Amino acid sequence: MEVRFGLRPGDLRGPNFKAVAVKEQACLAMGRLATPAAVTYWRGLKQENFTKGELHRLWPAAQIGLHAALVARISGRQEKIAFLEGLLTAQRDPVSDSHVDYWALDQLCDSGSLVSLSVVQRRLEEGYSSNPHVLDKELRFCEQRIRVMMTDPDPVIALHSLLTVSSDPPDRRLLYWAVERLEEMESPRADEVLARFAEKIAALPETSAHKPFFRSLRWEISGRLHSKGLQKKLR
Repeated sequence: MEVRFGLRPGDLRGPNFKAVAVKEQACLAMGRLATPAAVTYWRGLKQENFTKGELHRLWPAAQIGLHAALVARISGRQEKIAFLEGLLTAQRDPVSDSHVDYWALDQLCDSGSLVSLSVVQRRLEEGYSSNPHVLDKELRFCEQRIRVMMTDPDPVIALHSLLTVSSDPPDRRLLYWAVERLEEMESPRADEVLARFAEKIAALPETSAHKPFFRSLRWEISGRLHSKGLQKKLR
């Protein structure tokens, strides 16, 4: 099975994959492959395949991996959105339900589909009915993301529009979200956008009130580009 996912035979049983957190990330990464083998593998998994100590982390990760693979194999944008909206009302199992729901919510908020906001709101109201402050904050964050992605059909361009050091004060959560989405694209264009933003941050005067925040953001970008062997992009 490992060979189908680019691993060597026995890797998943080796010491590097013993930690539950590592297995969890492997489940999510393998789901993004969206190959027929990945879908077949995830569909064949049962809760009984996991130990009691693993179940509550790995079963949700496996279900998210399955649905990520299924979404990636849908070609039409509206069909993807309809599939994600359907997940919010589907009945699965008590262990994975809320995890898959909130994963689907994230995907919808990043989709640029404003008509999905009402669906997102209903699910958030269920989850945060006792905490209206958090509900308002999460709904606003979702709407902000949708509206950003609506600005351009090219997601790199849409996200690039947020990468400014001139806002006062900066919307820290939204900036971190934009950086993370660009990092996840594994795209040379996205990496170039991040590198240029890091250079803008480096040029900020030390007297800037927001320099500490932007410095931490630059470290995040530099670390990711370094891990890709692209640190030469940062001067």
